[in-house]
Amino acid sequence: MKAIDCLVNVDMGDSAPPDWMIRVKEDYFKGGADFLRSPELPELVDAMDAAGVERAILISKAGRKDDRARRYAEERPDRFALGIGGFNLLRPMSALRALESFVRDYPVVYATVGPSTRVSRGRRSPRSRRTRYISTGSVSGSRSCGCA
Repeated sequence: MKAIDCLVNVDMGDSAPPDWMIRVKEDYFKGGADFLRSPELPELVDAMDAAGVERAILISKAGRKDDRARRYAEERPDRFALGIGGFNLLRPMSALRALESFVRDYPVVYATVGPSTRVSRGRRSPRSRRTRYISTGSVSGSRSCGCA
């Protein structure tokens, strides 16, 4: 059976996780010490093979200089595509141009787009908790992650 893992975060171990993430790892997933570690490419491919996962969509963020997800997608385009987020929607045209440029340069199959957080009197806007998903097809034509 062919499987696609739709969201893989390969840089979880690159920074210290917040307390809530550690609690989720331990309380819900019963994850061990390596649960929030960033896998190296051969290790990730071996784990995918062992689990029967043929392809994966790696999470990337606009503006990162050294991005493990982009590197893995470039090294193994047969196994990985990218999901991208991190655009400043308070500047919609520059965000759209950045998204178009990113999609031209990398194998993006979806973009995460949500309202930017507005802080007013120390409180977040209720809308800042919502996330929208759009297809990159609206930006650069239809692109497939190999799911068919």
